[in-house]
Amino acid sequence: MVIPESMSLSSLPLLIMGGLLLWSGLFFVSFSPYLPRGNLGSKAYLYFGLTALAFALFSFAGAAAFSQPRLPEAYFWNSVQFFFSIPLVVFFILFSVHHLKIHHVYFRWVFPLIGLVFCLAFVKPSLMLHYEMVFTRFNLFGIEVTQPRMQLAPLGITFILWAFVNAVLVGIFWLKYLNSHSKEWSLMLGFFLFLLAGSYDAAVSFNFFQGPNLFVYGFSGLLAGMAWQLLRNINDANQIYRQKTEELEKANKEIRFLVSTISHDILAPLVSIHGFTDLLLDEKLKNIQERQNYLERIRANARHMTSLLSDLAAYLQMGRVEEEWRDIDWALLIQETLNVLNLNQDWPQGRVEVGEDWPAFYGSPKRIKQMLMNLIQNAFKYSDRPDVVVRLHGKATTGGMILRVEDNGPGIPEGLRERIFEIF
Repeated sequence: MVIPESMSLSSLPLLIMGGLLLWSGLFFVSFSPYLPRGNLGSKAYLYFGLTALAFALFSFAGAAAFSQPRLPEAYFWNSVQFFFSIPLVVFFILFSVHHLKIHHVYFRWVFPLIGLVFCLAFVKPSLMLHYEMVFTRFNLFGIEVTQPRMQLAPLGITFILWAFVNAVLVGIFWLKYLNSHSKEWSLMLGFFLFLLAGSYDAAVSFNFFQGPNLFVYGFSGLLAGMAWQLLRNINDANQIYRQKTEELEKANKEIRFLVSTISHDILAPLVSIHGFTDLLLDEKLKNIQERQNYLERIRANARHMTSLLSDLAAYLQMGRVEEEWRDIDWALLIQETLNVLNLNQDWPQGRVEVGEDWPAFYGSPKRIKQMLMNLIQNAFKYSDRPDVVVRLHGKATTGGMILRVEDNGPGIPEGLRERIFEIF
């Protein structure tokens, strides 16, 4: 039998596809260990890469079979091609099992063992294929192509039917998965191309009609869909990385905030307690009323520091402080703030002037008191004059109020005004 030269035309697309599948399989296999766990696990990509490699060998064997000038060589390469179809089916099912998270014992253990039995059957290829070759001639896009096809042995027919049934079962799982993952449209399109080409080739294999084998092209469509999904996964991983980086930066800012709180807000009342304690230990201090006043100052500062430490502990445990919100009594709140500061001791000529007609306000007394303490204390601390005057005013606005704290000090240098809300 003389095989016409036109037969080699059918080998060229298989060679091209085989090359693409080879490099794609190597890429997926080598990249799988570095994939983050998530939508697609590294095992799924490993099996998909092995499937691509098996398909590459399947394509190369088919191209070799179509280009052989003699019958024995054509039979040999068709046998090789049929052999590589077995691990191809096994790898694809295992890829689907890991990707779709199918935990059935059959797909995870029984199915691979059956595939291994079919592979062992190729120790004697005639168990799977008959030696008789059938050459079919058909017209493909105006080009006459002759394609060798072998007669399947009963065991080979059993393998085809077994692979087809498993493909249908896994296909049902794929349809359910893709129905709930509509964003993975590339996988859906590739899967349908693969399913269509597989069904077409099964029909050709059972002589329902004559035509070229398209299975490798269908898988190439699935490969393209997987490659696109891989790029999406890499992009998602980068977004997660950026998000974690931002969260880490936020955590670092919170740490700096805690350090600032400890070094400033908690240290200030502690310094006051030390100062009042030294005064009480002064043997020259005999006035009972003055001693009582210092003790009251110590207790006020101790209570304030206890409150700050309690909030700090809650913040460290929960990430936020549960605030007690209520209607603000401005006269009481300002008086409690001034009692903690005790400005008259260090600035006897200074004074704090409080405006009248404060608006009603609902908020956190702790936070407002802490804010007033910082502003008033800084006004006195950084003033270059002994007669420091701080004026407090409150004005109602739509949906809130304006709290104004003014002083007669030097003010904040213009170059630093943009940084007043930064930590430190």
